[in-house]
Amino acid sequence: MKHEVSQDCPLCSQPAHYILVDYSNRKYFRCDRCTYFQISVGAEERLSASPQAWRDGYSLQAREAPAGSILFVRKPQPSARDAGVALESEYILRSEAPS
Repeated sequence: MKHEVSQDCPLCSQPAHYILVDYSNRKYFRCDRCTYFQISVGAEERLSASPQAWRDGYSLQAREAPAGSILFVRKPQPSARDAGVALESEYILRSEAPS
């Protein structure tokens, strides 16, 4: 059984909980405001130094996830980094998300 850790949500700063997944490369969050989402450890570090508007936008995306899906935020692939993309996000099926 995975150990649940308490931490303020990196998207909305409200109290939340997460478990480490994907060989400790991602955090799987449960937040009362943002619902469920995953964020890579690298993306969380970058997001902490980003404008509040970015965090607000990802929080909204997490809340608006299609049924059966969750938001996943990560650092971009090399080709996207070359284009100046700071972070990427996508909806993934909850059933296929690392847990």
